[in-house]
Amino acid sequence: MRKLMYGTAAALALAVAEGASPAAAQAGTEASAGQGTPTPGLTARFNGRYRFFVGFVDESPDTAFDAGTGAKEQGANGFDMIDYARLFPGFDGVAANGLRYGASLEIRMRSGGEPPGDGRSGLFYRRAWGYLGTPNLGQIRVGSGPTGAVETMHVGHIAGFGSGGWDGDAPSFLIGANTANAFWYASSGRNNYTKIGYYSPQFFGFDLGVSYGPNDGEFGGDGACSFANFAGAAPQNCDRVDQSIDSRALVRAQDIFEAMLRYRGTFGPLGVAISGGYVGSGRVDNLSPTVGAVQAQGLSVGLGGATVSWAGFTVGGIISGGRANLGSQGFTGNDATATSLAGFSAGSLTPRFDVPGGDNTNLFTWSLGATYTAGPYVFGGHYFNQDSAGHQAANTGKRESEGIALGITWNMAPGLALFLEYLWGEVKEANVDLVSGAAGSGANNKVDAQIVSLGFSFQW
Repeated sequence: MRKLMYGTAAALALAVAEGASPAAAQAGTEASAGQGTPTPGLTARFNGRYRFFVGFVDESPDTAFDAGTGAKEQGANGFDMIDYARLFPGFDGVAANGLRYGASLEIRMRSGGEPPGDGRSGLFYRRAWGYLGTPNLGQIRVGSGPTGAVETMHVGHIAGFGSGGWDGDAPSFLIGANTANAFWYASSGRNNYTKIGYYSPQFFGFDLGVSYGPNDGEFGGDGACSFANFAGAAPQNCDRVDQSIDSRALVRAQDIFEAMLRYRGTFGPLGVAISGGYVGSGRVDNLSPTVGAVQAQGLSVGLGGATVSWAGFTVGGIISGGRANLGSQGFTGNDATATSLAGFSAGSLTPRFDVPGGDNTNLFTWSLGATYTAGPYVFGGHYFNQDSAGHQAANTGKRESEGIALGITWNMAPGLALFLEYLWGEVKEANVDLVSGAAGSGANNKVDAQIVSLGFSFQW
């Protein structure tokens, strides 16, 4: 099966429509039969963005207590400042025969998990991708950036206000579980696996995209993988693993396929965009005799969305659901003992485990939003709601989260914007302590958060 899919992906390399995100715009022009052939040559690009935030945060709970004595051990300040930068060097080229091609790199600051001081200022390549094609034949993208069909072509996700609401930078203020986990289709974290994708030109308003990746490893492979890890120390660090006696490896997805169909058109002053698609994958087989009944299930998720635009207003919604999880259910070693998963990665999409006596809820997310643009001002907001399987193997309750975001952006000058944002969110999971991650607990089954942030964006 995998050899067939490799061959299919390679055969698609004849030659995409632009993505919905700013990063996607760095990957080249849209494949459209209406475009002419520009003058042959190379054009270099060096784009970037720097943001600075002041934030006021109210989380509940925001205090840690000693489990034995009940004494207070930690407390959190409600005020903070953060900043974040990205660089997008790249180039676009045109050959004498009309072939268009190019490549982009995404370079970021390190943020969470680094020691105080200069450790946070290190740069690293977050994603890398290239494209080639013609307006008449379509375009192919390769790499770990916006090359997948879902990220490139989804419609209905409203995040073009403030820093992006719950899909922006402001949730970085949180110290606990991030409620903004529903936007897997737009997340660079979920979509940075290495893949190849083909995108057709637009015909009568319709275009099609398909993509394939052999696994969810990134462009550099899994640098932490070694024979020692593969043999059992940390098999989840090895992207090519497809069978294991260690259930930690079951979180990996194999043979990931995505397909999307999109329509865009105008009807007088009304603009309409609609998209629908599917994500499927293989799984890592569980060979453990002690948890043989616990088995990962390959991804099988559908999504659809739409936007309508008129007189400065844009209203949109997107829905997704199927056999998958957001985050991962916890195991340790070769048994079904739940591990601590107090925090979880925003936007992750992982295989769902079938656990006897556990929670096997399918993924279901939906979001609605709107923006209004008046001169240099953009007003917007969105609401999201998400259900997924519990994040502890022994848990019998699903994980639920929802959130509201409101924001205003003032585009003060070219490349300079000021924005104000308000976020409220909540995550719940019965019988799990969302502070410590311990299963079977009746404490801290719900985490609430509010964030008010004021920020500057510098973009070039």
